[in-house]
Amino acid sequence: RPLIVVAALMMVVTSIGGGWWLWQDGLIDRTTSQAKWKMIAWSAKMGFKVEDILVVGRRETTRRAIFSAIGLVRGAPILAFDLNAAKIRVEALPWINDASLERMLPNTILLRVEERKPMAIWQHKGQFALIDTDGKVILKKGLERFSDLLVVVGKGASKHTTELIKILATQPQLQSLVKAAVRVGGRRCNIRMA
Repeated sequence: RPLIVVAALMMVVTSIGGGWWLWQDGLIDRTTSQAKWKMIAWSAKMGFKVEDILVVGRRETTRRAIFSAIGLVRGAPILAFDLNAAKIRVEALPWINDASLERMLPNTILLRVEERKPMAIWQHKGQFALIDTDGKVILKKGLERFSDLLVVVGKGASKHTTELIKILATQPQLQSLVKAAVRVGGRRCNIRMA
């Protein structure tokens, strides 16, 4: 009996040690990765490859910028496409506030985007920038077509513009005449009217 117990213990220790060695050596990871990529290659042969990329919600972002950020070409295996990495890249584009991607098997990727809404032109340290409703900068160049927006000036003005616009909205006749607001002392605004 003691010999059987010792033999069993040695088998358990050897199994655990061998398993640990295989794990540390990376053999399990390599084998799993190889099996995964073989399955993806097989799925592409079976027709699970990208044929269409549908984009919903795009207005300001160029088609070229979207497709560059997605980083996917027709004919690529659809199961190899990393949705989370593409989402991060798309959301890094200046106009994009939120994005969601999904696979529509067997051959379509669907991208839904929510673009930022321009709210005002922010002038800070002599530089102009288009800001959204959260006060985040969208663009610093090509602002001419947004010249009808309110111009806000000063440190911290971008973060408080939404509050100012809400106050002005209570007086629509006054709001239509306001062209700029200069933030003073971090607590009030001087309004410039047409």
